[in-house]
Amino acid sequence: MADTCDGKGFIFNAVNKLHLQNVTAGLCNNHGYEFTSVTNSDGIGIKAFGRNGLTTPAANIDGLKFVSGCSIFVLANVLARDCTGHGVNKNAAQAGAINVSNLMSASNVGRGVRSTGNSSAFLVSGSTLTGNTAGNYDLAGDTDWLQATQLNSGAVVSVGPGPISA
Repeated sequence: MADTCDGKGFIFNAVNKLHLQNVTAGLCNNHGYEFTSVTNSDGIGIKAFGRNGLTTPAANIDGLKFVSGCSIFVLANVLARDCTGHGVNKNAAQAGAINVSNLMSASNVGRGVRSTGNSSAFLVSGSTLTGNTAGNYDLAGDTDWLQATQLNSGAVVSVGPGPISA
């Protein structure tokens, strides 16, 4: 657990075969999780709680941020809420596929899910995106998909490829 960190909660750089299980990054004053060049990896029970409502939280803090070079990365049962940035942010093209399933991304100042960069598959499925100030998703990549995902406790959507947003 990384709780009330002054900086980033967890930073993973150049890791092959990372296995995360039941990990929490809460109230960090930077991204809860930051992944760079993480490959052949998985995680289950990943939680990121932002600094929403705390005195002078830093802006643009993502729950989970994929910086670059990530590939063959599967995450399930993910919670990202109250972040001053995006719940899950795939920043730029990655080295390969990233799959996030059973995500609850709620009450973030940015988007519930955001992706930039083409030619690296990004799939979010079986999830709920609700109450995110900037919108629930912004998928700019040409291989980004949102499948069987509920928006604001209402419509279930399956959309893609990017660019798409709502």
